[in-house]
Amino acid sequence: MLLSRVAERVYWMGRYLERTENIARLISVHTSLLMDMPDEMEF
Repeated sequence: MLLSRVAERVYWMGRYLERTENIARLISVHTSLLMDMPDEMEF
């Protein structure tokens, strides 16, 4: 029983880490695009 709990927690931790990596990648790309915008196009 203990082994299945550990396996389940490792599985969910991996999913959350993958989701966090994807969000960090999106933020990085968005920030790069904002930095490359000309001044007259800024909001």
